[in-house]
Amino acid sequence: MKKRLIIWTFGLMIVTMALQISLMRAATASEKFHEVLIAKAEVYPNEVLTADSFSLVKIAESSMEPWMIKASELVLPAWSSRLIRQGELLTREGISLEPVQDYAEVALKMEPQDAVAYHLFIGEEIDLLGIRGEESVIHFNTMRISGILGQDLKPSDMTMTQPVFLILRGEKKEILELCRIKSTHTFQIIKKKPPGQKEG
Repeated sequence: MKKRLIIWTFGLMIVTMALQISLMRAATASEKFHEVLIAKAEVYPNEVLTADSFSLVKIAESSMEPWMIKASELVLPAWSSRLIRQGELLTREGISLEPVQDYAEVALKMEPQDAVAYHLFIGEEIDLLGIRGEESVIHFNTMRISGILGQDLKPSDMTMTQPVFLILRGEKKEILELCRIKSTHTFQIIKKKPPGQKEG
């Protein structure tokens, strides 16, 4: 009798587990999916978003978060309100329906001997190093060249060429800081390596 009860109990457990698995599969099969947007490449602050900026990814409704944007909800034209990394899901706080006003531009005079590397192009993202003496160094990030005044972009080891004025776009706070110190610091440009390029 006891042995039969154990067999029945074990059989009931198996049937219950099978029923649960079946219900889970049925729920998954009937679950609704939504298309969300993922960045194809880096999108810079205040850059206009287009349909080509993003790819579509399907996500189950149960995995959706409040900050995610469905593809059907994106209204163009729109602008990025911050740097959006490649492969990053588009978020509500990452877009703006108007150009963001927290970014500014400044013309920075660059002597060839002050630059680590020239051969710059419009739209290139650079790191900028402000140097005053040996101890006072300020590092600016996410500066982007939006124009160049004077087109003599020879390599930095040629020191007899005319100075170049770079039009830099960046975060407003950093631009204001750059304007504040540019008369007392020399600047070096550190070119960013293309994605996938190894150090050395």
